[in-house]
Amino acid sequence: KPSVLKSYNTGYISGLLNKLVVRQEQAYNHMVLNMPISIVYVLYFAIVMWQKHWVLGILMITTVIIGNLLRFAVGSIAEKYSAELSKVEGVRNKSVVDFVSNINTIQKMRSIKYMNSILDDDNDKCIEKTRKWVILDELAYCGCKLIIFAYTPIVLILYTKILSGLVEPNEFYLTLSAVAIQLVH
Repeated sequence: KPSVLKSYNTGYISGLLNKLVVRQEQAYNHMVLNMPISIVYVLYFAIVMWQKHWVLGILMITTVIIGNLLRFAVGSIAEKYSAELSKVEGVRNKSVVDFVSNINTIQKMRSIKYMNSILDDDNDKCIEKTRKWVILDELAYCGCKLIIFAYTPIVLILYTKILSGLVEPNEFYLTLSAVAIQLVH
C-alpha cells in the first residue's frame, strides 16, 4: 500500500525500485532489439557457411551455442553477487536518505564525521560486492566471445587442411571475413 510505503520510506525501497526499473529496461532492450537481430545474423551466416561445407555451418552453430551456454552458466553465478549488491546498495541508499532528511540535526549535533564513516562503510561494502559481480560478469562475457571468436581460426585451419580443394579461396575468405565481422558485433 502507498501509505505503508510512505511511512517507511527511507531510501531502501527507492533504491531497489530504481535498480529494478533499470534492469527491466536493459532486459527489454536485449530481448526485443538485440537478440532477434543476432539470431537472424547467426542463422543467415550459418546457412552461408553450410553452403561452403556442411561442417562449417554446424561448427558455427555449435560455437555460438557453447559460448552462450558458458555465458549463462557463469552469469548465473554472478547473479548471486548482483543480488547481494542490490541489498547493500539499498542499505546505502537508506543511509543517504536518512542523513539528508535529518541534515539539520546532524549539523547541530556535529555528527558529520559519524555520517561520513557510515557512508564510507556502506560504500566500501558496495565496492566489494560490485568488484565480485563485475569480475564474474566480465569473465562470462569474455569467455563467450573468445569461444565465438575461435570460430574463424578453426575454420581457417579446417580450410587449409581439409577443404582447400573444395571451395574457391577468394570467395571463401570473403565469406569468412563477413562472418567474422558479424560475430564480433
